[in-house]
Amino acid sequence: MPDNIISQRWHCPEGYLYFRQEVADPPSKDYFQLIVTSDKTVSFKVWNVTPPFKATARRGPIAFQSTFEHFSTDVTIRDAIQSRLRGELEFLDNLLEGKFNYLDQLDTQLQLYIVSFLDVCSTLRLSATSRHFHQLCEDNSIWKRHFLSSNLPYFVTPGLMDIVDKKGWKAFYIIVNRIAQSTDEIGTRFLLQKAPPTCLGHRSSSQIASSSSSPKVQSKTTI
Repeated sequence: MPDNIISQRWHCPEGYLYFRQEVADPPSKDYFQLIVTSDKTVSFKVWNVTPPFKATARRGPIAFQSTFEHFSTDVTIRDAIQSRLRGELEFLDNLLEGKFNYLDQLDTQLQLYIVSFLDVCSTLRLSATSRHFHQLCEDNSIWKRHFLSSNLPYFVTPGLMDIVDKKGWKAFYIIVNRIAQSTDEIGTRFLLQKAPPTCLGHRSSSQIASSSSSPKVQSKTTI
């Protein structure tokens, strides 16, 4: 990795370039800690989940360590990571080659501010790119902004706002959008205009006009 890629600006307070600590993917269920440091070291620790009375039980972690230079050929640490974290090796290889995702390193509130400029479909697409962005795009502030910047509030009926407290703004947005879609053709014309027709079941104005059977609506469409 080029030296200029590793900048103190992008380190967390502990000085880590990348840090992950959680329970491994099934069926392992081992607890692990993965750290990529600014001094070009990859550290992987594993706490095996085994009953304490077993002869093979360990009290401390199993530790693996490698340098950036040797990580791609270090079979021991790569096997340990691959057996517990599917897909993580590809991410680490890209990271050590200098393919650094600066967006991940920004403050969460700043990331939310950036995501707030996306439309609904772009938000959903970003949500599908990674676990981190999925959690970020589920934030209530994002979907509240989408809702209030649309014309969906016209379709809110008494009692619907309780859904926000129970299920959040994303669920509320989707439910109100479905209600809007089920209204008559005139009401459907006031749907959210920022979302493309392919998003969340929206229909384009041409589709609405062609499917309308009401003479009154047809005359308005012609005009």
